[in-house]
Amino acid sequence: MGREKSREEIVLLPSFERAGVIKAKGHRDLVTVIGSLPSVSAGEWLTAEGQWVQDREFGQQFRAEMLSSTAPNTREGIEKYLGSGMVKGIGPVYAKKLVEKFAEQIFDVIETASARLEEIDGIGPKRRKRIKEAWAEQKVIRTIMVFLHSNGVSTSRAVRIYKTYGETAVETVQANPYALAKDIHGIGFKTADQIAQKIGIPHDSLIRACAGLSHVLLEATGNGHCALPLELLLDEAGKLLLVDEKIATAALNKTLADGDLIQERINDQELIFLPSLKRAEEGIARRIKHLCALPPTYPPIDFAKAVEWCQAKTSMELAPIRELNVRLQTELNPVRPGEPSVEKFGRLFRSRDKVIQTENNNDKEVFNGDIGQIVKIDTVEREVTVSFDAREVVYDFGALDEVSLAYAITVHKSQGSEFPAIVIPLAMQQYMLLQRNLVYTGITRGKKLVVLIGQRKALAIAVRNNKTEQRFSGLLQPLQG
Repeated sequence: MGREKSREEIVLLPSFERAGVIKAKGHRDLVTVIGSLPSVSAGEWLTAEGQWVQDREFGQQFRAEMLSSTAPNTREGIEKYLGSGMVKGIGPVYAKKLVEKFAEQIFDVIETASARLEEIDGIGPKRRKRIKEAWAEQKVIRTIMVFLHSNGVSTSRAVRIYKTYGETAVETVQANPYALAKDIHGIGFKTADQIAQKIGIPHDSLIRACAGLSHVLLEATGNGHCALPLELLLDEAGKLLLVDEKIATAALNKTLADGDLIQERINDQELIFLPSLKRAEEGIARRIKHLCALPPTYPPIDFAKAVEWCQAKTSMELAPIRELNVRLQTELNPVRPGEPSVEKFGRLFRSRDKVIQTENNNDKEVFNGDIGQIVKIDTVEREVTVSFDAREVVYDFGALDEVSLAYAITVHKSQGSEFPAIVIPLAMQQYMLLQRNLVYTGITRGKKLVVLIGQRKALAIAVRNNKTEQRFSGLLQPLQG
């Protein structure tokens, strides 16, 4: 086989079990190509440069150091390309009709003479316009993907970046890549930092330090904090950024002056807030005061005990549920031959899957924690329909990062809901989550049946562990004032 450089021309088949298993010129059987490419669709020609290697587990593979793609130039390839679902409004049926009518000129027709698409039976002004817009969007998205890929970042968020920034996406990212962490759901500081380093933003720049401070505060919300003490914030930012304390302090002064962060002294302690959380706390305080001014419709409440109970009930938990969801999906909703599915953002969705909304979406009127079921997957329109309590909500494929499988969910996500039967795993491997309040909350979610699976020792530790971590917040002060 040798280790010398080799060049292969390959074509991606319209159906494949895993990325990289493709048909190559001069090879009768499918071959495995290992490499990185911004995007690829069925029917495209790929040129790969690299070496043939012998993997101990998977056998012969072509390890590509460079991969490039070009649009197909044969009728068969063009039909596969258009029928792959990459252009919204064109599926296998219309792809066949378009190639039969326009042959190799179909790409030029879509781009420069789209009115001719209406010569195809079933394509009217509305579908023609949708095809034209989708084709233009794909060209822009591909440019964005190439840019992101060349700067060492996954391109799974390219569609959302394009929808947020439009055709100025590349220019916006080049000007301030850290804006991605603030504007694009699913992109955090570390990903933005990778891009920044690639495009030459200095490691000790103020723009990087400012973004790092916001990231530390945002990460703290995962542990229930609405703010952090000034000293703790600077300490955590220093660990993240690995820069001189003077730079972190200068960044803090700049963010405070620009209004990107808010400082307030509470109980002789300087706390730093993200503005959105500060406004949220102030809004909650106003609502509580308003309710307190109304005539009570309930028995007297011990405020101190109520606060303690609330803190216990809202304790955050993190659990490795992704793998469990995949296993349960395989057992409870296995693949059915010929039935469409969609894989986006590392998640595979099928019809009948139970899913949960993971963020608020006021436009769709679905909110974090809402649970529904997938009732339709349209690979031509690139849409998924989910039923929430008999109300159907349509998601574009590019918005599927808003939902996750819900065969297994965290105790935190289950708060406020009840289920006929629940199963709670308890194991020593999740030692940090063995807390009495979490077990209590989980058990009280079951209406008819509760099953605890795991180790007796883990349950005993959880029952005895009634400690709660201090959470930094400014909510109590306006309520007591």
